[in-house]
Amino acid sequence: MLLLALPHPASAKPLANPFADNLEPHPGRLVLNLQMASLHEEGLGLAVGYMPWGFVEIKASYAYWTEHSVAGLLKFNILPRAHLTPYIPLGYSLRIAKLPYGLRLMTHSVFAGVGLQARFLERFFVGGELTANVGIMQQLKDKSEIHEFAPSERFNVRAGFLAGVYLL
Repeated sequence: MLLLALPHPASAKPLANPFADNLEPHPGRLVLNLQMASLHEEGLGLAVGYMPWGFVEIKASYAYWTEHSVAGLLKFNILPRAHLTPYIPLGYSLRIAKLPYGLRLMTHSVFAGVGLQARFLERFFVGGELTANVGIMQQLKDKSEIHEFAPSERFNVRAGFLAGVYLL
């Protein structure tokens, strides 16, 4: 007969709370990260940001996959000193698709979302997010003419991923 030696429940250590405040408040004010999908639709690119306070980041991001995408956003970290923190990204994006015959389709949209970010080794982080993207205007530009389509019918929810480092 095989007997297993299990620890007594009274001697078991409680699990550490990943949302507990136990990291430095400012690992660095400059943020550099790889951003994939979510606010950029299918795009993959780079985001550069500045963190004036521990709970707010101001970012600019560029990505490319099938179209160029530029975004400006505010990221609100709910628990900035925790190993695991929820956050809220809010912002604006402009996507530019190059079409045949010199046409460009520009889609202006706003987004809001929720995410969860894990910080490790004090300066590095990874996270996942869901954003709701709402198109507010589409413009078709043909050399010297601009044809506007507003409002856009595009509304979607996208999942995304980010990984980065806090610098300086």
